[in-house]
Amino acid sequence: MRIIVHLQYAVSSHASATLADSHFCTSYKQCPWNVGTVREAERSFMVNTILVTGGAASGKSRWAVTRLAPFNDVLFLDTHEKTSSNVMERIRYGNSLYGVDWEIKTGVTDMPHVFLKNHAYVIFDSLDSYAESNLVAMCPNVLEITDDLRRKIQKKVVTDIELLHKHARNIGGCVIITTLETGFSVTPQDPFQRELRGIIGSINQRIANISDEVYFSASGIQVKMH
Repeated sequence: MRIIVHLQYAVSSHASATLADSHFCTSYKQCPWNVGTVREAERSFMVNTILVTGGAASGKSRWAVTRLAPFNDVLFLDTHEKTSSNVMERIRYGNSLYGVDWEIKTGVTDMPHVFLKNHAYVIFDSLDSYAESNLVAMCPNVLEITDDLRRKIQKKVVTDIELLHKHARNIGGCVIITTLETGFSVTPQDPFQRELRGIIGSINQRIANISDEVYFSASGIQVKMH
């Protein structure tokens, strides 16, 4: 990974550096300036909230991990009980390459903000799985769901994500949220899957509206939509 460091983005203590000194850095370890300074300069140009949506196994998590690979103060919130081997392999590779150490939390099914400390960067993987966990917890029998309960579930999930969004804004960091795009499949026959599909679709729209950038992922390629 090559990172161009421009003089005008440097802090004042390094303003005397020459253009030849800046050139290209193949890794943060090799940059001529202090590692922390480079990260601060890079951080100031990052957006606060990014939503990446797409089909299953489309490369959403891989993209999120790769985007934040050089940074040290990253919190990876996994809503699944165990992080997939592919994602873990990429995290370990990035940590080794850049000499960083991410914090990973698995089984995050409620109140993700309680894991926040001074993390400047957060990956929330994934919103659809989180919505499913909350649907199960708040409505064990979807055949008994009401419009009011449906709205409560959606509001609860959106509020939890908004807390991550506010944290990123307050600290000047970045949160990347992955989610499943529900708009391309046929309506499921199973009542639970049908209800879940509708809830995820509504939540995705709400989170997309507060996100600074939205990407669509397909076959490992991410296209910026917003």
